[in-house]
Amino acid sequence: RKMLSALTTKIVSSDASLSGEQIGNALFGLQKMSSDCVEVRKLLPALTDKVVASKAFLSHDHIGTALFGLQRMSSDSKVVRRLLSALTAKVVDSKSRMNGLNIRHALYGLQRMSSDCVEVRELLSALTAKVLSLNASLSGEEIGNSLYGLQGMSSDSIEVRKMLSALTDKVVASKSRLNGR
Repeated sequence: RKMLSALTTKIVSSDASLSGEQIGNALFGLQKMSSDCVEVRKLLPALTDKVVASKAFLSHDHIGTALFGLQRMSSDSKVVRRLLSALTAKVVDSKSRMNGLNIRHALYGLQRMSSDCVEVRELLSALTAKVLSLNASLSGEEIGNSLYGLQGMSSDSIEVRKMLSALTDKVVASKSRLNGR
């Protein structure tokens, strides 16, 4: 916890601009940290400010790794929702085509998010556009992990239904056999 506090202080005092890779790596490093932790909730605004200030475009890899790192974060937290908004803008601005692995990582990272939050729904819309532009099918594992990430979502949300429809198209197009993995 002292490390997180020290890191937050360093990030806040830094005038460095983050590259897309640095954004992806910084958030990927959070994957075992929970937004229930006070120090994490203090770190997130500092990282969000860096994401917002960055002029960098996120590649498909950066998007996948950044969102994968949020898997223990909850959309119940205001600081998480602010980060989601910043990342949504980066996803929308990205011209990079995502692949199955990136989609899998991005959606898997949303497992503690609720579609009751507008920020989550906006991110889902941006990611749905990426799934729809995917030229390849998804493997069984990519499909399973993508669906696992949607566990906190409700099909009452049009954005969730659109994502499920896009994923369904990829399941139908998939040549892989589902084998329980």
